[in-house]
Amino acid sequence: MEMITIQIDAAWAKRIRSRFYSIIAALQGIAFGFAPIIIFMTAKGYIFRGAEWIVAPICFACILLVGFFNIRLAQATVEGINQREPRT
Repeated sequence: MEMITIQIDAAWAKRIRSRFYSIIAALQGIAFGFAPIIIFMTAKGYIFRGAEWIVAPICFACILLVGFFNIRLAQATVEGINQREPRT
């Protein structure tokens, strides 16, 4: 197994070290674990009766926000790997 080190720009490093990333990390648990089941149970009418119009969009927004952030972070990581000089 090979270990590599990549360089990402300062903006991403600042985002990852901030409290914002802690919030994103907490939302990941919600987005992957709870949001799909909450959407399902709300659609079936088991929970949040009368508040479906706000609960479902909040869950979808959580899923999309986490996905957007992770895709952008992965893109920066892959760009850092691709900029690395090949070994000889």
